[in-house]
Amino acid sequence: MIELSHMLTKNLRKLNLSVLILGVLSLFLGFLLLAKLFTSVVFAETETTSIEQSTDEHYVTIFDNAKKTIIKTNAKTVSEALERAKINIDEFDTVEPSLEEEIVSESFTVNIYRAAPVIINDNGKRIKAMSAAKAPRDVVKSADITLYDEDLVDIVASDAFLETGVPVEHKITRATVVNFTFYGKQFEARTHQTTIAAFLKEREIAISGDDWLSLAPETAITNNLNLEIARQGKTTEEVEEDIPFKENVTYDYDRTQGHREVKTEGQNGKRTVIYEVELKNGVEVSRTKVSATTIKEPVAATVILGAKSDLPIGSHEDWMRAAGIAPSDFGYVEYIISHESGWGHLKSNYTGSGAYGLCQALPGSKMATAGSDWKTNPITQLKWCASYAQSRYGSWQNAYKFWVAKKWW
Repeated sequence: MIELSHMLTKNLRKLNLSVLILGVLSLFLGFLLLAKLFTSVVFAETETTSIEQSTDEHYVTIFDNAKKTIIKTNAKTVSEALERAKINIDEFDTVEPSLEEEIVSESFTVNIYRAAPVIINDNGKRIKAMSAAKAPRDVVKSADITLYDEDLVDIVASDAFLETGVPVEHKITRATVVNFTFYGKQFEARTHQTTIAAFLKEREIAISGDDWLSLAPETAITNNLNLEIARQGKTTEEVEEDIPFKENVTYDYDRTQGHREVKTEGQNGKRTVIYEVELKNGVEVSRTKVSATTIKEPVAATVILGAKSDLPIGSHEDWMRAAGIAPSDFGYVEYIISHESGWGHLKSNYTGSGAYGLCQALPGSKMATAGSDWKTNPITQLKWCASYAQSRYGSWQNAYKFWVAKKWW
């Protein structure tokens, strides 16, 4: 009886051991199955499971105001990349590079400038518009409002904030129109001067004893005032001249320096110029430009230049450290520079304002105080940016707070 009990106990131990081994084996097989399931997942942010599966993929970094999005995609154009990132673009927004731009490099940056409501006060008439422009004159022009060269645009506090919801206005101060006849040639002139004497001085017209002036020099200038000058012994000549077009340059940091692509052809404008011509024995001896009236505005060309160059070795933090910026400020600097230029040290402002470089100094030539290589050296630019942040805001932290509140600095 004791022997039988002993045998039963021994067999029971063997059975428990077998069950234990079987349980461990089942658990192991379960882990293998789960691992296989997880390794087959394709995340929504990617379009393939690995870079080796697609040789034309890119990492596209999208700066959309304060939001930074990075996607891996094989999209061919900026428009396609934004669509895949589910980022919508409104008709008044500005995208740089353009939506049609081809994505050509493994690492690509896109900046989105969102349009915001603006109020334009044109001689008391308030016009509400949407604009992504920053320079005052560009904001007005983006609203399809005609501006003459003599007109002024200032940003002022709005007294209609409760009505419009916009705290500032872009106030246009129109120049006064003078119907000016100069020795038989009539043209429309614009000025901010208040008297005829100041108007003539502005245009470098000196009245001699033989000249006849239709109004006294101290006469106040009012809109559409008629003014005539007759000058003895001299004549005037009206000439139509070209106004050379300018180039709006966009730098492409994914193409090497030397690359040049004209996206939009420029067109010269036209202007009518009146010259005062002095004759001696019937021969012209001198001429002086009296006025110039634009009859057709030039159309700027859009040009893309390759800007890929050899940069200082190291990361953005290494550049900041080399520029003497404290590590405690790195986060503030990274935020501001990313939003101003996307770390494009050759970047010019898309509106043509003249802002340039990492922190979009306006004009870019200001940075020459930090070094003669300010156009091409990001470390030199960072040195200037640091001095600007300190002198204007007292610290990078204060500069960051201002940027977050105003979207510019």
